[in-house]
Amino acid sequence: MFVRYIIWENLESLLLHWNPADPVYLGRRLLKHIPHGYAAGGAGYVLSNPAIRKVVNEGSQFRETCHPDGAIEDLDIGRLANGAFM
Repeated sequence: MFVRYIIWENLESLLLHWNPADPVYLGRRLLKHIPHGYAAGGAGYVLSNPAIRKVVNEGSQFRETCHPDGAIEDLDIGRLANGAFM
């Protein structure tokens, strides 16, 4: 079991560089399984509200590539995000 924590001040400082009206998908990028990579769930990832909307609306055509039980959610979100942003 891993212990994970967030230092909120560091996260807030990082997010100050991004416009909250822009679709932003941040995280530690893994280049396995998806050509453009995806953000690792173990390290954590952040999606802005516009990014979530874009993934849901434009990435939904890639749902059939997702795991039905949600077991690998970071990879699934990455597939949907790649479909929406590429």
